[in-house]
Amino acid sequence: MRRRTIVAAIALTLAATLAGVTVSRPPTPLALPLPPTIEVLTDAVQLTPRPAAAVSPLPRLAPLVIGAAEGDAEGWRHVWPGVQWRARFSGTGLQLLFDDSVNRYRIDIDGQPAAIVTRPGDQGIELAGLARDHHDITVVKISESTSPARFGGFFLPTGTDGLPPPPASPMLIEFIGDSDTVGYGNTVISQACTAETVFLATDISRSFGPRVAAQLGADYRMIARSGIGLVRNYDGSDPGRTMATLYPAAPLLPQPQVIVIGLGSNDFVAALHEDEQWSDAESLRSDFTRSLVSFVRQRHEAAPEAQIILLAFNEYGPDIRRAHEEAAAELGESGIATVLLPLPKFDRGGCDWHPSENDHILIAQLLIDAIKAKLDL
Repeated sequence: MRRRTIVAAIALTLAATLAGVTVSRPPTPLALPLPPTIEVLTDAVQLTPRPAAAVSPLPRLAPLVIGAAEGDAEGWRHVWPGVQWRARFSGTGLQLLFDDSVNRYRIDIDGQPAAIVTRPGDQGIELAGLARDHHDITVVKISESTSPARFGGFFLPTGTDGLPPPPASPMLIEFIGDSDTVGYGNTVISQACTAETVFLATDISRSFGPRVAAQLGADYRMIARSGIGLVRNYDGSDPGRTMATLYPAAPLLPQPQVIVIGLGSNDFVAALHEDEQWSDAESLRSDFTRSLVSFVRQRHEAAPEAQIILLAFNEYGPDIRRAHEEAAAELGESGIATVLLPLPKFDRGGCDWHPSENDHILIAQLLIDAIKAKLDL
């Protein structure tokens, strides 16, 4: 896979004050090449780069894959964030294979963070030094990107035996959204960030969705991207490539038990341009409402037993709130019960005035309470 130009995630930003939130312009895109790095987080393991050609002939260990990824003979191709690969083995280590120059991954061993791999490129990584025992390993993609990448999988060196992967949780929660769902710049306390700071400060696994899943003992799937809207992306950018068109066309399996949709911030946050298809804010709101109803109906058809929760980021003005209220009412009248969860004002201490880690904790708790109430957990 060729090295690709990093497209900096489009920030949910403005050049003026809106609903009490002051924002900065999106950071300048990064330029490649940038070197791969391996940050080891524990003394219990050693990680060493290895040529991909030395890893790929080894036997591959079958993992449990959670998230939006397409498997083939070379591994798993992925674009959406938060994909997780989980496996079990017996031995002191194993080999990992990547073909990805744009993303970050965290490696967990036996439930504890072991390393963060950044922009690994087309290469293998030898993981060694563990006690000779049975081990669980998880690789989770903690960054986002707009170009596809590949995780080649886990490979068994001599002396390591593969075990059946851990079972999936009986509950899967799907999170559909934009940069607020992704966790854009959520691990720093600074509204002013460079593109590289945003990249390194974004940790999907510490955003509200994975926090909800962890607290409820569920798995999570994330279909989210910074700057994306339902019918209109941030500031009218990239028309025609909104969530309504980019959500995977093929049915995503397994079916989720809960679907959380947090869209609309990018649709409404920036003023309309003369060349856009909507004549005024009212026509945009009407179009968004119709599209949200249609989008929820599609999700309901694909997963008819799922509880659907709509997140309304009320900080972005009355149009987003009214659109969600009208959509929820229409869906309820048609027999598709939804929960509308209006969100309060946040401190937005993350990069480019995005939700801080404390904000994500607050959103997670509101969602946990709503899910427990609806599912009688």
